[in-house]
Amino acid sequence: MDKRVYVVLISSLAILISLTYQGTYSYFSTTVEGTGNTENNTSTVTTDELTDLVINGNAIANTNPLIPGDVITQTFTVQNDNSIRVCFNLLWSNTTNTFINQDDVVVHLEDSDGTVIVNETVFPATNAGTTLLASGVQIPAETTETYTLTVTYKNTDELQNADIGKSFNGTIIGELGVCS
Repeated sequence: MDKRVYVVLISSLAILISLTYQGTYSYFSTTVEGTGNTENNTSTVTTDELTDLVINGNAIANTNPLIPGDVITQTFTVQNDNSIRVCFNLLWSNTTNTFINQDDVVVHLEDSDGTVIVNETVFPATNAGTTLLASGVQIPAETTETYTLTVTYKNTDELQNADIGKSFNGTIIGELGVCS
């Protein structure tokens, strides 16, 4: 082979290696520069920066003997003092439910607009810890929302004498949750 062919081949190979290296380096070290419009950015707040929600009137209990068909209603408020919308979970805390037929005591929860959050959920069994009532409930920034909790002792048209004189009670607490 001619000496010129070797020179061309080696030069071509050197150029090919150089281009491959340059292309690979560029691929892994791309930098985007420029200025953008920051007027439409939304601020993000971490959970550590959020203030606690304030829940008032959050306890419910039956104090009189119930008969099938009785309904107990309790309103409570959730106050969001944060500058952003917050999603939260509602939990039952330290509940007591002495009903033998616990499926006969059901809960209905709605907000002040009439939006149903929980419908026909069984009142939780006795529990010293917490039990989830609702998750991902949203409340707008700097707002106090009123919720209505209704507990119904269902009339099942069956003998319900075993639950005469039984009781239930619990406290609703809130925790920051995830927006869905």
